[in-house]
Amino acid sequence: MVLAQAERREDDTIVGILNSFPNWKKQEIYVIKGSKGYKVIVPIFKKVEDSKPNEDKKEKTLTYFKTGNVFDISQTSEYENYKKELQEIDRVIMKNSEIDYNTALDFTKTNFPEVKIIEDFKDQEKKGGYDPLSKDIILYEKSSHTIFHEIGHHVSISILNVAGHITKDYVKNEVIAELISFPLLQKFDEEIIKNYNFKYSNVWANRITNIFELEEFEKIFKIITNYLPNLKVNRQNE
Repeated sequence: MVLAQAERREDDTIVGILNSFPNWKKQEIYVIKGSKGYKVIVPIFKKVEDSKPNEDKKEKTLTYFKTGNVFDISQTSEYENYKKELQEIDRVIMKNSEIDYNTALDFTKTNFPEVKIIEDFKDQEKKGGYDPLSKDIILYEKSSHTIFHEIGHHVSISILNVAGHITKDYVKNEVIAELISFPLLQKFDEEIIKNYNFKYSNVWANRITNIFELEEFEKIFKIITNYLPNLKVNRQNE
């Protein structure tokens, strides 16, 4: 409900950490003046006398619903601290195994000439992105893992057609992209498995069972593993 409202309002800063005005205030976090709340349905409970005799207890029962307002953390005084914390997590925890950047770049140009690589290292808050319409990959960091992750999107969306809907199945597509990026890195370094950081995939682990049926997962994995060995690796660039 909140995400639908954010989409209608074209609010692309929403994080999804929500609370009411009073509850933010209890945490000494303040909603920025002029912020527009998101409408939610709030259950209202009423205390009633316990039916058990000789017990001075009261229980709550749902009586009705009303409309309330919640505010996203991006609308509060805590947002800047939240972004800094995410950047630190990304720097320390989410950093992944790498090979030589130019080697990864040459591999991509050789095997995927239809893909245009755009380097834009000025935006430090993003890693990369893939546009399935133009087949452009934009890189915001000089990272071989990011190249291969975005190639994972290209392969799953534009070549193998195993990806889901570009927005509705975001989590599923991220998992599939990692299924491709890991073996691509391993093509150049068989020892990469010892240091590869699967924490990015694990971020979505609690939702994977809701995304994939086992048979679907096995089918996609088989298609990927049959495709990847056909890619050319230039050993002179390693």
